[in-house]
Amino acid sequence: MCPPQGSDTDAVLQRDFSAKVLVETAPEGANGIEKAIWNVRKQLQGRDYYNPPNYMFFRLAVKKIGFVPAVFATLDRITRDSKIGTYQEHVTADHPYIEEGPEAYRP
Repeated sequence: MCPPQGSDTDAVLQRDFSAKVLVETAPEGANGIEKAIWNVRKQLQGRDYYNPPNYMFFRLAVKKIGFVPAVFATLDRITRDSKIGTYQEHVTADHPYIEEGPEAYRP
């Protein structure tokens, strides 16, 4: 059964939510320690802040700097790829990625 024309569903589907920011908070009823752990987890969990993305970086690194250095460079990059690790990089909406290729790991 289809909803009638002009229903709330149509209004929601046509609405632009691109300017809305979803703010996540710790689960309701969490104590202080649980909130702290939740906040640390959210800081370490993140998105791919680098360009090229981590999944493509390893292939490029193997071609440019060799297999063994590529393994260590990729591990270093994945370790730094968090809100805490990219704190000094000033990732903003205007500058959403950190441009860093395998050449950054050359001696």
